[in-house]
Amino acid sequence: TKFGFKTAYEKYYDKVDWVMKADDDTFVILENLRYLLSSYNHSDPIWLGCEFKVSAEGIARETWMDGWIGDDGWMSGGAGYVLSKESVRRFNEISLQNADICEQGDEGAEDVNMANCLKGAGVVSVDSRDSFDRHRFLPFTPGTHISQKQWNSTEFWYWSYIKYPENPGMHCCSD
Repeated sequence: TKFGFKTAYEKYYDKVDWVMKADDDTFVILENLRYLLSSYNHSDPIWLGCEFKVSAEGIARETWMDGWIGDDGWMSGGAGYVLSKESVRRFNEISLQNADICEQGDEGAEDVNMANCLKGAGVVSVDSRDSFDRHRFLPFTPGTHISQKQWNSTEFWYWSYIKYPENPGMHCCSD
């Protein structure tokens, strides 16, 4: 991921306003992404995604979030996330140059490490839900979010991770 954002900065910085991190199984409706991003300025140091909390129940913060910066959470890597042009610049010019704010290797959780790097450079997270509080970035398939069959228990890990509550059923996900 870090190499991807470094490459985006070095080769495409003057060609793009936003850069998205997505896994090979991430599905993106580009028209919806364009619509979401049209409300924001790519010159602002922001990132958007499915935001998880800093202190999820049952997680020993010291064990895998060692060196955490700030009181905010992180964007789920599985759901994908988007960095503004300014965020990509700060990540490369500030974070990658400073081991005190950004893990220089690839150890640990990718999404948590990116959060540390970005927040250390002054990048802020943005609530990416729509006007009906429906999520736009989903860590599971839309069908899984709609039916919630596999995780209708309040003890399922996702419920203690998400920063913003998820509406049940068909109201979970943005159009």
